[in-house]
Amino acid sequence: MLSVSRRLRYLRSIPVLIVLVLFAAFLVTSTVALMSDTSVHGLTTKVFYVDRFCETNPATSTKTVKFYIVASVWSSSSLPTSINHVKFSLLADGANVGTFNATDKSWSPGQGASYTFTIPAPALNPFSLPAKSNLVLSVTAQVSAGIASAQVTSSDSSVQSFGNTSC
Repeated sequence: MLSVSRRLRYLRSIPVLIVLVLFAAFLVTSTVALMSDTSVHGLTTKVFYVDRFCETNPATSTKTVKFYIVASVWSSSSLPTSINHVKFSLLADGANVGTFNATDKSWSPGQGASYTFTIPAPALNPFSLPAKSNLVLSVTAQVSAGIASAQVTSSDSSVQSFGNTSC
């Protein structure tokens, strides 16, 4: 028993304790940094509902095509996450439809943020619309989680059938 205590006696020296504390601090910092980076770059968006409709301007009687969108944004990691300077962009069949500046939001691990918005599409002809469209919704935001922060873009694509081909 005495020989074991003699062998472990060197662990009581101050330089060894300092090295152990620094090693533990390095492990904790590395883990937090990795989780933060994964939370920031794991930003995901998903379109849950899209509707295309027309709106008539009563003053000019011109019709404008609009897209009503319900989407969610979340992170794939387990740290509280916030997004700032949020901007959604919509492409329909490869053509830029429009953008929407959204509010800043934050969420706890395992949750996300829901957005409901309308994007006008003045470039689309309201009298000649495709029955279905390949839509790509992108979100660009300043994402912060833990000790990391970066501007990130995430997108979701889907083929949507609308049925009506004119307003």
